[in-house]
Amino acid sequence: MQSFNSQLFLVFLFTLIAPMLFGQEKSQLSIHVSNIKEAKGNIMIAVYESDETFLGKNVQTGFIVPVTQKGDLEFPVKDLPTGNYAISVYHDKNENQTLDSNLLSIPTEPYGFSNNAKALFGPPSFESSKVEIKSGKQVINIALK
Repeated sequence: MQSFNSQLFLVFLFTLIAPMLFGQEKSQLSIHVSNIKEAKGNIMIAVYESDETFLGKNVQTGFIVPVTQKGDLEFPVKDLPTGNYAISVYHDKNENQTLDSNLLSIPTEPYGFSNNAKALFGPPSFESSKVEIKSGKQVINIALK
């Protein structure tokens, strides 16, 4: 009987500790950016994990991808834990690492968000841009505007 209790305790302990040992499940995410009109500059990609960090400096992960052709670009995102995220993208044509805008604060460089969320009178909300990243292969499509 004591052997059974010991085994049961070890199974219980393993179920508590296993997530810490093996980490959170990871996704195999690709971000597909379309409507690239010029083969110059960089595509700037930022992945945000909450409303508090959305469009701020605290990104979950970020990438700078050189633009070598017009049309579409697909970029793999490695080791992103599963969960809810919002993704912003812009085409930094002049490579100044800033989304340029005019005097009315309207962007002058192409941009886009996950869910192709619309930016009306300002950027979209985290909620309208939020996507669930699951384990396994997944592609998020973002069309530049």
